[in-house]
Amino acid sequence: MNLSNLNIETIIVTAVALLITIVLHELAHGYMALALGDDTAQRMGRLTLNPLAHLNLPGVLSLLIFKFGWANPVPINFNRLKPRRLGIILVSIAGVSMNLVLAFFASFGYVYTLYHKSNVLFSEFFALLLIYNISFAVFNLLPLPPLDGSKLVVSFFPTQFQVKFYMYEKYFYFLLLFLVFTRTINTIIGPVVQTIFRIFVNIAAGFIIK
Repeated sequence: MNLSNLNIETIIVTAVALLITIVLHELAHGYMALALGDDTAQRMGRLTLNPLAHLNLPGVLSLLIFKFGWANPVPINFNRLKPRRLGIILVSIAGVSMNLVLAFFASFGYVYTLYHKSNVLFSEFFALLLIYNISFAVFNLLPLPPLDGSKLVVSFFPTQFQVKFYMYEKYFYFLLLFLVFTRTINTIIGPVVQTIFRIFVNIAAGFIIK
């Protein structure tokens, strides 16, 4: 395998891991909302595996460079969720839960391919899938708009506060960009990501390495 082929293959492996992480995260939000009575995402064509419907350029670049990123949020009408408050909570954690499940299973693929000395690209794929999904989950739990953690926190406040919060939510986006591109986020959640990574890999190793 020459160097140019390796570069192309690495790019493909990275892209696939990235798209799986982002697309399934957003689909989890959309399908949870649909199950709870809100078909907004479905009507707007966002319940699709087409990655172009979910990608957010700054978020993708951030995920590639810093391992922390975000996607275009699936449109959700929280007023249509039944029950509303519990619905907001369930929809908010659906994407993060999907990422953690994906990361857990990816850890088994990662350990298996390393232990059995499989093709390096397989190990690389599972390693990326593991770290991207853990990072995406932990990052999205931060209570900063437009991340899922902010919606989770706001769901416990009175409806009037929620309305005002969502009105001004977009202005916090610049704070998020600042924290990411100054690498402040790495300091905040990096240790959490590393801890979860070690836990998942150790669990997988306990099953695979006898």
